Amino acid sequence: MRARTALVVLLSFALPLPALADSTNPNPPPPEPAKYITNTESFDEPGHGGCVQEYNQGILTAVDNQLTAQAVQLQADISGMAAKITAETATQVANSLKAAACTAEAAADTD
Repeated sequence: MRARTALVVLLSFALPLPALADSTNPNPPPPEPAKYITNTESFDEPGHGGCVQEYNQGILTAVDNQLTAQAVQLQADISGMAAKITAETATQVANSLKAAACTAEAAADTD
């Protein structure tokens, strides 16, 4: 029983007191949120977004732009991979020629 009482006393001093509603230092109001922004346009007030057809056209335009960017990136990736394959092939050819030259040199040394 004494341990429990000691724990209550200890925690009552260790834990901060909750803020009361009638405190002299109230919380400030939250800041005003930023304007709502979509991927098509910025809206100043609710209800100024236009009609569904405008939203659909804006969304379709954004999707087209995304697909175009992906196609460009894919072409760049393909070109990069082709360059890597060409470089690896050239390295293999060079290594084969080097091995053939070493073999020819070794054969000439034994004569």
